[in-house]
Amino acid sequence: MLKMAATGVPKKTAGEHMLEVKAYLVESLKKLDGIWNDMGLPEDQKNSRVNLVFMYIRNVIDEMVTEEETRRNTLKENIEQYKSKLSQLCAELHVAPIQPTASRLYEIERELSQSLTSWRKVKESRLSDLKELKGIEQALCDIMHATPFYIQSGSVPTQEDLDKLRKHIDELAAEKIKRYETFLAQKEAIERILEDIGEEITTEFEQDVLLEDPQCFILSSSNMAKLNSLTQEFKAKQAARIKEMDGLKEKIESLWNRLDVIMEERRQFLEQIWDHSPASVATLKEELEKCEALKFEHLQDFTVKVREELTQWWDKCHYSQKQRSSFTAFTSEDYSEELLAQHEAALEEVKQYYTENEHVLKKIEKRADLWNQMLAFDAKENDPNRYKNRGGNLLAEEREKKKVLHQLPKVEEQLKNEVEAWEEENGRKFFIGGMHFFEYCRLQWEEYKLSKELQKQQRLEQKEKDKQSEIRFGSKPTPLKRRIGATTPSQTPKQRKLNDTTRSATRLNSLSRINSVFTSPVTPAKSTRTPLRQTRTAGNLPTVTPQSSRKGVVPRTPMSAMGPPRGTMSTRSAARKLKDTPKAKSCVALASPKLKQPSSKYKGKDVLKRSQSELSLCKENKLRPYTSDEIVSQPSGSSTDLASDVPSYKEFESL
Repeated sequence: MLKMAATGVPKKTAGEHMLEVKAYLVESLKKLDGIWNDMGLPEDQKNSRVNLVFMYIRNVIDEMVTEEETRRNTLKENIEQYKSKLSQLCAELHVAPIQPTASRLYEIERELSQSLTSWRKVKESRLSDLKELKGIEQALCDIMHATPFYIQSGSVPTQEDLDKLRKHIDELAAEKIKRYETFLAQKEAIERILEDIGEEITTEFEQDVLLEDPQCFILSSSNMAKLNSLTQEFKAKQAARIKEMDGLKEKIESLWNRLDVIMEERRQFLEQIWDHSPASVATLKEELEKCEALKFEHLQDFTVKVREELTQWWDKCHYSQKQRSSFTAFTSEDYSEELLAQHEAALEEVKQYYTENEHVLKKIEKRADLWNQMLAFDAKENDPNRYKNRGGNLLAEEREKKKVLHQLPKVEEQLKNEVEAWEEENGRKFFIGGMHFFEYCRLQWEEYKLSKELQKQQRLEQKEKDKQSEIRFGSKPTPLKRRIGATTPSQTPKQRKLNDTTRSATRLNSLSRINSVFTSPVTPAKSTRTPLRQTRTAGNLPTVTPQSSRKGVVPRTPMSAMGPPRGTMSTRSAARKLKDTPKAKSCVALASPKLKQPSSKYKGKDVLKRSQSELSLCKENKLRPYTSDEIVSQPSGSSTDLASDVPSYKEFESL
């Protein structure tokens, strides 16, 4: 009833509750006293009943107090227990102890209880993860015989420990995949080698590798090492077998070449050798023995061919004449098995030398090839026709030359380092052709530079000779017509026009000298000379002001007054020379042709028509007829009538 009454009481303070309880007791006692009075109870009974009421109330309150004290003590005990358990759990989980933030006992108890429950779940989760990860790790460690990741037994792992364990498992899984792939690859390689060399399985480990299920193979470090060793062993066997068979094939090939065995027979025999089994080795040995037997039947032919091969190898190794002469058996004609054996021993010796120094000798061959290319490019530079090509060949040639000139110093530097290393390793100098390699290179470069200087000097001397010749005899006439098959000129029409003008001026100078030689003996030589500038009075020619009439210009002496140039014949000498020829009169007439007005369509390119006899005479005396421009420059008084049925200039050129 008290509990029910208490539930209906509104929330009040503790003081108000005490006053209310006190008033309620007083009022209740008054009601009891009235009831007792109505009942007519004596005073002693009233007092006993009042004591009973007080005793009952006291017992209830005492019971409530005791109950609340028990509850308070329980809260305190729970708090202490929670703190103790939480502290132990935090130590296991390697976290800092949790301190409650509340101030009231029941709030502290509730906060600690919730924390304890939460950390217990964390512990259970970590233990579950640890169990699962340990199972995976153990399986990987069993198949690879690896060491597990250490975590103290019976302890709760930290999150860092679990992360490290996961990483360790990932590494083990990756290593397992790697080892398994290596195992499969080496197993396949061993199977191919065994099939190739014809070997059989002999050991238990080989059976585990080749015959058992690959998933059951223990991928331990020791097993992988043994597998690798086994693979290398079989590869060594295969390499030895290949080397042996290659040696046999090389000997057989050499004997075939000396015996002149046809290619079809060689091909048919080699088709039988498709692997490196003992049967193939036996076949090769049998063929070698057969060829050896035939060799002794043809000792002289064999010795001659061995000598040819020995000479080739001497050339490859750059042997000097002294080194070659030291092998006295090379010139012997007493053909025997002993002589052949000596030649074969010498051949094997030079082959061995080449094999030991192959890297140096090949680099020397590369340098020699670059050197020859450089000399070839230098020779092309002296070719006057190199600029007449088309299609960009000259540009490609220049690029290739730059490439060669760039590579040659690099190759020489590499070769120098290799030769120095060889000399340091062998304790002697490296010779080619009986000369120290560095001295050989130095002399070669000096000879090259001397050759370049000599060519330069020759060009200068030739240039000086040409210059003196031009001063003395005049410049060489330039041909007007390209030959058949000549390349297309790279000049523009404007440049060709300017060049034609220059060639016309040069041709006039040359013709003036020719005219002085072949002038008619009746006409004085000076009359055939034309001043540099003259006044043309003919009605069909324009008038040109003489040079002497120009103010401030000193008149030059006419060329006719100077006489014939040096090195040319006078008019009388030419006449005497041509006097006895059957066509002297035609030649004289040709030297002073009749002046004609040139047609505009010729433009100084075509010649006037002449008789067939005069053209033949010019051809015999290595002369050419005048062009229309050159005819205009001759004096009008020295003209002679020409035939009108003479072929043109182009027709004369075809003669």
